[in-house]
Amino acid sequence: MQRLNYILLILFSAISFSAFPQTTCREDLGKAIELYNAGLFEQTIQLLEDKMKSCKYRGSERTQAYKYLASAHYEIDNIEQADRLTYRFLKKEPLYEAQTTDPVLFSEALSKFERYPSLTIGFSAGKAILTPIILKRYTIWDKADYAQDYIIKNSNFFELDLGKNIFRFLYFNMGVSTAKYSYSRKIPFSDTTYLYFNELFSELKFPIELSSSIKLYKKFYVSIYAGVSYTRIRNLEAYFNQSILSNSMSEFLKVEYRTTNYRYTDNVGASFGLGIDYRHERFTFSLKMNNSINALPFAKKEIGTSSIYEFSSYYTDDLFHFKTRTYSFGLKYTFLYKIKEKY
Repeated sequence: MQRLNYILLILFSAISFSAFPQTTCREDLGKAIELYNAGLFEQTIQLLEDKMKSCKYRGSERTQAYKYLASAHYEIDNIEQADRLTYRFLKKEPLYEAQTTDPVLFSEALSKFERYPSLTIGFSAGKAILTPIILKRYTIWDKADYAQDYIIKNSNFFELDLGKNIFRFLYFNMGVSTAKYSYSRKIPFSDTTYLYFNELFSELKFPIELSSSIKLYKKFYVSIYAGVSYTRIRNLEAYFNQSILSNSMSEFLKVEYRTTNYRYTDNVGASFGLGIDYRHERFTFSLKMNNSINALPFAKKEIGTSSIYEFSSYYTDDLFHFKTRTYSFGLKYTFLYKIKEKY
């Protein structure tokens, strides 16, 4: 029992000891504000500079200490030191907006500084729409109708990106995105024969972009994006399906050949986009439309043959670029802010 009482006495003493200087620091901060309001700016500076070294002000107390110390320096025309203090204050509180209760000179000083995101990380998701742009058609079989359009099954789109401010309103962004597409064609040879081609592939893209944001209204911004990307396309599944009318049985026979080997295709491309951003504290909500096109054309080669009903080999018939348009909704979080003087 005596040991328990001894432990409790030590804990109580430690708590009381730590609470005492905190109460003193808080009281001294209140005294400094009273000195400032009384026009005793030199005494305000002396008291706050001494207490900010010995007291670990946090939260609203730290905010108050910086505000009144900077304001006191402004009052005695020590502008350079006051600006340094305001800058240090904004580094700790980059989202702070002037309050009606703040000293007038400090509120005016806040307008000297620009604050904008420096390092962000974000995630976006949306819809990706794929369009093949035909460069050349190969007429392998004269009777085939190659004018048939591609049937595109579009994809959901996901992207993770990292942004870094490099010069005022210019940002460097890099990331990784993924999507999955399929496209197919039905190529008639005659009334009784056609060739059906289908391919499913995944796309892994590494975009590098420069972007710039312009304030539109209050917390709304317009963003412009331009960049390049490296893309790796992985074939997931592809097959040809040939339908032929059999003379002996007077019925359609369907012969299908499906690939078993996955193929990779590397490509590069360029992109351009527009976005609307809404910034709320450290979070940015964005709607973005982006257009991209691969710089290197795609050309598909033969897949093979293994049946008496099949042609000697199968080919896709086009050389084409892929044009992709994405519509996405994103959320970014800002880790760091840049603080710069306007003048």
